[in-house]
Amino acid sequence: MSYTIEYGAEIYRIPKDPDSCCDELSYLWIVTEGDNNVYECDNHRRARDDYIIAYGWNYSIISKVCSRAGVCEGGGLQPGGKWMKPENYLHKYRVMIENAWPIEQFFAKHKTARIHLRAADSDYAKEQIEKYRAYIHPENNHYHPEEVETWAEVTIKDMDTLKIFLDLWGMAIDHNYASLK
Repeated sequence: MSYTIEYGAEIYRIPKDPDSCCDELSYLWIVTEGDNNVYECDNHRRARDDYIIAYGWNYSIISKVCSRAGVCEGGGLQPGGKWMKPENYLHKYRVMIENAWPIEQFFAKHKTARIHLRAADSDYAKEQIEKYRAYIHPENNHYHPEEVETWAEVTIKDMDTLKIFLDLWGMAIDHNYASLK
């Protein structure tokens, strides 16, 4: 049976936006994970990628943690390649949120985020696509080359590029993952 191995995680705290009426901190949750039965061709190491799993206030991160903790219960997600009780998974992330790193540490890594954008029918989405046209590009589907998919790619290096990424991520219908390179 296939399962996902969570190799590591990072949580970054984002300072309160002075222009916002909200007075809560936001967090960015990044996980390094991969399937247990997928290996890299060149070094035969298990394949793994970095993903932005969630962004938002504490309770929105905890909501996603609880969802993933449920997957731990059935063995579909195994942190460090080992079974973990959902309670332990939740505790691990509560501690990580409490000790979250400043977002500047993430900016120092200059990661490129990739988001798969679904078809945009709303006027708002079309306006956003035009606004961020420099970050959006079409790409052939890996399995069906005749199908063209739309991707956004943003190198996150400061608060401005993080805001661009978050706007584009908000446009994506499926908010589950944005991969990082």
